[in-house]
Amino acid sequence: MPSTTDIIHLSNGYSLDLFQSARLVKWLRDHRGSRWLKQSTAEDLGLAYVMVRYVSGITAAMGLIDARSGRLTRLGEVLSDVDPYLSAPFVPWIVHYNLASNPRHVVWHRVVNELVYSQRRFGLEDAKMLFVDLQETHAAGTVMTHVVKELAALLETYTVGALSRLSYLDRENKDYRAPSTMRVPPLAFGYSILAFASRYRQGETAIAIGDIAAAPSSPGRIFLMREPDVRAHLERMHRDGVVSIENKGHLDQVRFADIPDPADYLLAHYEDTED
Repeated sequence: MPSTTDIIHLSNGYSLDLFQSARLVKWLRDHRGSRWLKQSTAEDLGLAYVMVRYVSGITAAMGLIDARSGRLTRLGEVLSDVDPYLSAPFVPWIVHYNLASNPRHVVWHRVVNELVYSQRRFGLEDAKMLFVDLQETHAAGTVMTHVVKELAALLETYTVGALSRLSYLDRENKDYRAPSTMRVPPLAFGYSILAFASRYRQGETAIAIGDIAAAPSSPGRIFLMREPDVRAHLERMHRDGVVSIENKGHLDQVRFADIPDPADYLLAHYEDTED
């Protein structure tokens, strides 16, 4: 049963714009303590107020701004230091993970975790069928209008927009196609496994490797990874002392002694980034 707190029209129909998100993050950094979403914010950024509302909403969904306080998150602070223009090669991977892993981002989460993961090739009608159940908790006509609008923004973002460099989706006539697997940068995988553990497996000190490779919101599922590739990344993090792999007897899991903040992991390993 869908929740009434699900965010259906996350993008309000706009394709993701990392440049505008970077400008808003800089504004918040320069105006610490200020309330966001004011007319003065729009004036300073040279944007219409409605556009600032969109940018703030999608930037919060990206994990850079706290939606309630309007302050930068730890991730927002770290990226404003090391990559203020949000142009580093690893950034789209982080954005993709944060947008698609959160079940409240209902359109992005379902398309990535269910449709793309299971089919790899699909049409718009296939995507729309994912959301028929939303009519149980929302006005039937209105909700599908919002879904179609959000789907258009999502598909544009991945095919020709800010996340197209991931090559996650390609347009082929009226269909969309995903690759069989993706080569994920180590920094992006490290961030995502720590985010997965801290957000979606709270209280668990160990997670089965099979879940890391295939569970909803997992790095393996979001990034279309093969399990051997997941294991290779985990072996590297094991050597770095971030996680411990236990695969003796019936155990096949990763143990976390103390889960670091994913953003602090980014900061600590930023110098090791690679395309």
